[in-house]
Amino acid sequence: KKGALQRADPLNTKMVDDRGVAHPGSPTGSAVLLLLVCLLAVNTVEGGNITTLQAYQECLASPVTCTKFDVSNSGLTGTIPSEIGMMTAHTSLLLNFNQLSGSIPSQTGAMTSLEQMTLGNNILTGTIPSELAAITALKKLFLG
Repeated sequence: KKGALQRADPLNTKMVDDRGVAHPGSPTGSAVLLLLVCLLAVNTVEGGNITTLQAYQECLASPVTCTKFDVSNSGLTGTIPSEIGMMTAHTSLLLNFNQLSGSIPSQTGAMTSLEQMTLGNNILTGTIPSELAAITALKKLFLG
């Protein structure tokens, strides 16, 4: 469903969308994976600012249970918020193919579990923060 953030309710093993509507049933393998993922798939967002996204608010509220934040190719504008560094359990941060401007926040260096960061195809400026060197798990960094 367009614009829906899906998350699993581990106590009741039912799927819950971004409006809190429950979708009961037995969890499948992919539903179990959603216990650890806050994800907006490609093209589920149509513009706007990262800080206004439901998925962003959910991941900030539950930084330990969210491991992936994907808003690539979503027409997002504005800057990358410094609070994104609070998502310390994330292994993937996918913000590529948007219209994000400004610089990469130094706070992203606090995302030490990050294995993949894709920021390319935006209109980012400035230098690459030296704090990114603290992300020792980082395997893929796409800035171009």
